[in-house]
Amino acid sequence: MFTASDIGWVVGHSYIVYAPLLIGATTVLFEGKPIGTPNASTFWRIIEEYKVTAMFTAPTALRAIRREDADNEYFEERGRRGGLKTLRALFLAGERSEPSIVQMYQRLLREQCADGAIVVDNWWSSESGAPISGIALIAAAGEDWSSEKRDKPLPIKPGSAGKAMPGFDVRVVDDDGNEVKRGQMGNIVMGIPLAPTAFTSLWEDEERFYKSYLKRFKGRWVDTGDAGMIDNDGYISIMSRADDVINVAAHRLALVRIFYPDDDASWLC
Repeated sequence: MFTASDIGWVVGHSYIVYAPLLIGATTVLFEGKPIGTPNASTFWRIIEEYKVTAMFTAPTALRAIRREDADNEYFEERGRRGGLKTLRALFLAGERSEPSIVQMYQRLLREQCADGAIVVDNWWSSESGAPISGIALIAAAGEDWSSEKRDKPLPIKPGSAGKAMPGFDVRVVDDDGNEVKRGQMGNIVMGIPLAPTAFTSLWEDEERFYKSYLKRFKGRWVDTGDAGMIDNDGYISIMSRADDVINVAAHRLALVRIFYPDDDASWLC
């Protein structure tokens, strides 16, 4: 597995260090950036050379690659010679993945990578210690990739960070802490208790823990600080930070960043 993340971040140390040790997997340690070392093919070169089967990265990295290689020539060049056939999954985390990124790489994986390879967006935080939502590729730990009996992953919905993972009770509430209807935007919160991976306090500062995460909703919910919605199928979409949402005449307006191929961006309500 290849996790293109800073080892100081939760995804970095969890998936570069702890996870491979726990399951006996081989991990790739990488120091650098996706472009300019020497070009936008760095990630794909690593996948080919080290036979990577699963990769974690941030949408920002893929946007930078798209800016430098808008036609995906580096990816498709290695793919045509079979250099990317080992890749089974591309996991995205760090910020919201716009649907166009997910759809573009889903097409590339389908054409150039392993059979059934998919793009999986997932959502979590340092406080959660593990993904709060996502799509599991294999239902049971230790089950073999090649097993013909294993269940197929749930469908991917571009723009959504998947469904709540085991142990996390994810809800969407209004500013008074009342749950809103499915498909309606609001504050994303979690019920207590949290999954075993999550924090239970702040080091020697219980008061700050309460004020930061529980006070806003009077101890009923853990405030994630994110805003979004849950659809009728239970898929979670993270749209913005909660402090980027304002109420105007009973309507909730959020600032959404729209990314363009040349990496320019605009903020829209």
